Amino acid sequence: MIGAALAPLGLFLASVATKIWHIYLSQGFLFGLGCGFVFCPAMALPSQWFKKNRALATGLAAGGSGIGSVVISPLTEKLFETIGYRNALRVQGALGFSILILATALAFSNVDIKGHCAQQNQKKLGYRDLLSNTDFFFLLAYCVLCYFGFFGPFFLAPQYAAFLGHNAADGLFTSVLWQCTLNYESYIAYCVLNGLTGGAFVSAIPVVVADIIGVENIQQGIGMCYMATFFGNLLGPPIAGKLLQQHGWTAAIQFPGAITLLSAVIVLCLRMKRSKGKIIMKL
Repeated sequence: MIGAALAPLGLFLASVATKIWHIYLSQGFLFGLGCGFVFCPAMALPSQWFKKNRALATGLAAGGSGIGSVVISPLTEKLFETIGYRNALRVQGALGFSILILATALAFSNVDIKGHCAQQNQKKLGYRDLLSNTDFFFLLAYCVLCYFGFFGPFFLAPQYAAFLGHNAADGLFTSVLWQCTLNYESYIAYCVLNGLTGGAFVSAIPVVVADIIGVENIQQGIGMCYMATFFGNLLGPPIAGKLLQQHGWTAAIQFPGAITLLSAVIVLCLRMKRSKGKIIMKL
């Protein structure tokens, strides 16, 4: 409910901004804070209601954000062209408020305020207990690192399309496949593969959190994990952009690729630790 109010308010205030710091406070801080309040519960709730098909349910929920992005991006561009950016932000705010109110009305938790789950009755853990859990600490380390490499390709994709001689609006993967895309057709293939597999970064976290610390602790666990992604979200794209300016595309590509591979090693160690060395294991 807080996010449903703050996120649209941030867009409305951005529509009347006259200075750059107005944008930082409205669309940057207020809208971002509202999105955080909206996103974490949306990712946590499916894991509370499912056990056997928890990963599938969380993946479908996360996939909804992809559908929204596909719709919102061309809609935003069309609004900018027809009614201007100020009115476009107001329309987006009104649309977002309507959708978020509906989403809030449909969102129900399976864990009560004391942390008791309808399906299980396990102990509610405090933040100190969570940090002392070795497996959960591994997951936090993964969350800190992986987002340094996650958003770099998204922000640099339009520039790379222009680098290949196409319009910027047209369009183991980051460090290897992207580096080897020397023409537009192969770059399209890379983007498709990256899009198909990149969703695992988002949708896997709630499932792993529930497996490590239990469904009744998933709310604070997911909150801590997504808070850990703050550093990568904030610093990853600017670092990649700076590397592009000073050292060219190879450095800009290999930075997110290397960070992604390192985070993959960490989560692989966690996976093997929990499965006791088994390659294939049904959870």
